[in-house]
Amino acid sequence: MSYDYFAFCTAISFIRNHIGQFLAGREEKLIALCADSLKIQYDLTARSAERISIRALGEVQAGRKTPNLEIADGQVVYVRDPEKREIYALTASMLRRIAPKYGVTLQHP
Repeated sequence: MSYDYFAFCTAISFIRNHIGQFLAGREEKLIALCADSLKIQYDLTARSAERISIRALGEVQAGRKTPNLEIADGQVVYVRDPEKREIYALTASMLRRIAPKYGVTLQHP
């Protein structure tokens, strides 16, 4: 197992333990706290720690019981709003629902 996998599992645990302290729409603060913890504990760069934290938040929000990197990479798209600096995790089913509204055609519907 890779070092990042252990950091990822730690991030999932951190987010599960602290998600109740943040209202919906305030996930960026939770990601920042988790990333800071990972940077210290695993000596990661800020960018790597943030990336792992975002993926872990997506896993927790999707309600998965165990981390699955293939699902996180292949079936969830993470979008950051550049103006609001908010992060959204969109699943394949969400993308299928909203794509026609924005005139987007998906290759694999």
